Amino acid sequence: MTTSRRALLAGLGLAACSPVWAQTRSPSGLGMRTGDYATDRSAFRTRLVVRGPAPQRHSMPSAPRGVREIDYPSGDLRLRAWIGLPPGAPERASVVVFLHGGFAFSNEDYDMARPFLEAGYAVVMPSVRGENGQAGIFSMFFDEVSDVLAVTDYVRSQSWTDPQRIYVAGHIAGGTLAMLAGLASPHYRAVASFSGSPDQLVLAKAMSDIVPFDRSNPTEYEMRSPLSYATSFKAPARLFLGRQEEFYRVLYEACGHARAGRRDRRGGGGGGGESFQCRAGGDQPGSRVLPRKYLTAHVGAMRRSGLLRCNHFASLTVAGAIAPALD
Repeated sequence: MTTSRRALLAGLGLAACSPVWAQTRSPSGLGMRTGDYATDRSAFRTRLVVRGPAPQRHSMPSAPRGVREIDYPSGDLRLRAWIGLPPGAPERASVVVFLHGGFAFSNEDYDMARPFLEAGYAVVMPSVRGENGQAGIFSMFFDEVSDVLAVTDYVRSQSWTDPQRIYVAGHIAGGTLAMLAGLASPHYRAVASFSGSPDQLVLAKAMSDIVPFDRSNPTEYEMRSPLSYATSFKAPARLFLGRQEEFYRVLYEACGHARAGRRDRRGGGGGGGESFQCRAGGDQPGSRVLPRKYLTAHVGAMRRSGLLRCNHFASLTVAGAIAPALD
């Protein structure tokens, strides 16, 4: 569903001007939390008023040549994921858990992740509950986080994985899940989101027809919104957006202000993941990122799949990156 920038900007309520970390509400009115996301999430039970599969219908595609399809356990579910190992992979490879855009899994999504393989990373791309005819109920960024954490546990248990070098990245809906996973788990070396929504109060206004949860409960939005728990990131994070996605920049920068405020109040370090950046321009001098070819795949796959009908990514010159290299 295409949403105009005007509609999203209206949803943001940009009149708020005091530092976000000093507020109890974000610019959109979303509640800002200071507790730990993982702790609060484990205690929360979502209430779904619509129970069914993911809203995007798509059958499960066949894995490309050279890619292995596996089943991974997530609670009482068995879900599918694709695994690609780079040519000449070391005995223990660095791994990118790449989370697809939209609410269905397709070959085009895997094409977007191929530059990671070419850069020497193993790629694990999971599908999540309710997608592509699989079991489970669509909850829109809550129970799906459990699936991301479950596939990460699966990856950590594999003999070909370097458990100290697992990264999580995602595109649009997958970008939101990547951020939430980065809030929930200490097992990622870094987090990257490409045009992921940090504020589901804004998103729900634009996409009300797919919202399955109780919209009268503010906590339902907060538990799905990385912005609400911006102080809980457990790894370095970079959030990427297109130059015409200024409605996201406000939210991304709100995340950064919340984290900065937390460090200021504590007089220094605030736990893991102190590197937090919002990027829409060229590469920052001195930072080593993953190959610039990722951008070409990112834009090309979106156009081929019909998801990109404008050029709002055309001036995004930053290559797909998983934060500054920590090696």
